[in-house]
Amino acid sequence: MVSSVAEHGARAGGPGAQVQGVLVRGDWAGAFELLAPLYGAGYRLTLAPDDRLCDCALPRAPGLVLLALDDDTPRDAAAFVLDGRPLPWIGWDRHDDATAALAAYRAGALTVLPAALSGELLLQSVRTRWRR
Repeated sequence: MVSSVAEHGARAGGPGAQVQGVLVRGDWAGAFELLAPLYGAGYRLTLAPDDRLCDCALPRAPGLVLLALDDDTPRDAAAFVLDGRPLPWIGWDRHDDATAALAAYRAGALTVLPAALSGELLLQSVRTRWRR
């Protein structure tokens, strides 16, 4: 089920002003402080921790997906399609599992972030994605 708990409009002219939104998938329990810098920078966050997601549940089309990696990463990544186009996504390797990181890259991840992730590094990674 999708939760718009962190739905937040971008500040005029702020770093998140040109983004469509960020969809946060997977198990981020206990790690929501990592998302605080994104929220503070004006990025619209939509939390969808499980696979009961449909396009109709999204408040707006996301421009990026953040996925906490697990055993289902390749299957989950294949579902990141909107209007027939794959959505760009960034993986967070919560357990520093090299096999999961490799599977994420093979499934199309833009980057895979380490378990020892800070909110600032996550924010920098998201900003870098939109500069490309």
